[in-house]
Parts: sequence; C-alpha cells; structure tokens
Amino acid sequence: MRFNKNVIANDTRKPMDPSGIRFGTPALTTRGFNEKDSASVATLMVEVLTKRGDAPVAAARAAVRALADAHPIPE
Repeated sequence: MRFNKNVIANDTRKPMDPSGIRFGTPALTTRGFNEKDSASVATLMVEVLTKRGDAPVAAARAAVRALADAHPIPE
C-alpha cells in the first residue's frame, strides 16, 4: 500500500512517519459547497469515526446523499 507523505499541519512527527489524516477539498469546491456545507461534511466525518455502529453510518449516508444532490457534479 502506498501512502502520501505530505506534511500535516502542526504534526510533531516527521513526514515519513505521519500521525494524522489529511483531507483535500477540491471536490467540495468544484461542486459549489460553501463554508456551512464543508462544516457539515467535517461533522459527518467526526460522527462516523467516533460513534461506531450502523445508525451513525446510515444517518451520515443520508446526509451525504442530500448534500450531493444539492451540489451535483458540474458538466
């Protein structure tokens, strides 16, 4: 498996030994997500990562579908 070794802001470990996850936003901005929409995406990620089980995943799936439907991929 290959990993991107980009530096993570404020990471105390070396780039070749990263300790966090870095998410990009180009897909969000391309689809026209605004700051509020992006905050919703971040909240959904935290919910799924911190609350294990089917219910949080199902709720996140529905919320992601609503966001995606509201911001279709441009042609």
